[in-house]
Amino acid sequence: MNSDYDENFARAGLPDPRSQKETEVSEQTNLVALTIKRPDEALFKSSEAMLETARSYKITTADAALAAGEDLKAIKTLAKQVEDKRTAITGPINDALREVNALFKPAKDWLAQAEKLLKGKLLDYQSEQTRIAREAQAKADEEARKQREKLEQQAAKAEAKGKAEKAEELREQAELREAPVVSSAAPKIEGVSTREIWKAEVTDKLAFLKHVVEKRPDLVALVQLDQGGLNAQARSLKDALDLPGVKAVKESIIAARGH
Repeated sequence: MNSDYDENFARAGLPDPRSQKETEVSEQTNLVALTIKRPDEALFKSSEAMLETARSYKITTADAALAAGEDLKAIKTLAKQVEDKRTAITGPINDALREVNALFKPAKDWLAQAEKLLKGKLLDYQSEQTRIAREAQAKADEEARKQREKLEQQAAKAEAKGKAEKAEELREQAELREAPVVSSAAPKIEGVSTREIWKAEVTDKLAFLKHVVEKRPDLVALVQLDQGGLNAQARSLKDALDLPGVKAVKESIIAARGH
């Protein structure tokens, strides 16, 4: 097994990590170098001032509405400036993050594939050993059953001959005759565990929905609606939307452009 392990690393052109010694790195190359300057404080003060202005508004006249409209456009303009400043900082950071992720992606992919392969092979082995143990257990149980049956027959014959004590002894032996427990030969590996995960698979959606409606309304939370699809219906049909338990809801929003 160890020789196979060594050969696998040799074929890949990699050192065996079990014997790899700590080495000193004589040269280091910076992958990413970033310098980020703090944005102008005036940008934040102007944004906060806009919020205070919006809070102070009481729009009860046409002039107030026009003034609010102008301030709304100013807010949009300032918001774009804030976003431009933000992306000027986050852009290089995101670029650096992409470079780092790209650098490590091959190694992560190789290791993920290696993990998946070994887990699959271990599960196959464990399943096979479980099957073998189950068959051996069934065979042992059957053998024990036959022995109990034989002892019961012997007890009946002894009882028929008037040997009550012998019959009782044979019946006690029959009750105690149990098959030994057959365990799987798969070893317990320290740091590696196997657990069962149960999932539900819907094989007949209509049958499930009918069951919920007619017999288990308490399970209605398990039914996930396609809200995006319903919204598309509402946008298309508007007031004409006619679905039981669903109504079209209109919301008004204001759109504004900056200066």
